[in-house]
Amino acid sequence: MIQHFILTLIGEDKPGLVQKLAEVIKTHGGNWEESRLANLRGKFSGIVVVSIPGADASEFEASVRQLAEQGLSIRAHQTELSARPSIKTRMLEVVANDRPDILREVTSVLSRLGVNVEELNTNCEPAPMSNELLFRAKAQISIPDGLGEEQIAASLEELADDLMVELHPG
Repeated sequence: MIQHFILTLIGEDKPGLVQKLAEVIKTHGGNWEESRLANLRGKFSGIVVVSIPGADASEFEASVRQLAEQGLSIRAHQTELSARPSIKTRMLEVVANDRPDILREVTSVLSRLGVNVEELNTNCEPAPMSNELLFRAKAQISIPDGLGEEQIAASLEELADDLMVELHPG
């Protein structure tokens, strides 16, 4: 029987961290199925989905904990993975002048509409002409039946005059 794990990790960014994790997975006959990894301000962080043959699951968890000796804080969460239902997904891009609370405002609108955020990437960067900070968000969202993209865009654009919204197939 195959056991599925979701690994969460964070540590000081340095070469070889991904290789060390991949080696632990290989040693236990596992498969690296999906991941989101990033360097965030000098910290290496991520989420990884792996499958491990059932007989090796407890040994795998012990090996994962040993990665702490390499400076990587890591947790293994055993999980049941189920097939995802067929849903309408889109990529949402939002750009606006940065201000405190903007992400909460955007996600409040999405939540009120029943839109699920499946993946989210945000950053702030200087605007090309004014050097003021721009907030940028890119999200993969799932949209409930009966809700149109136009309604999502209009609801978000009501937040501020400077907010620009784009939705496209994701």
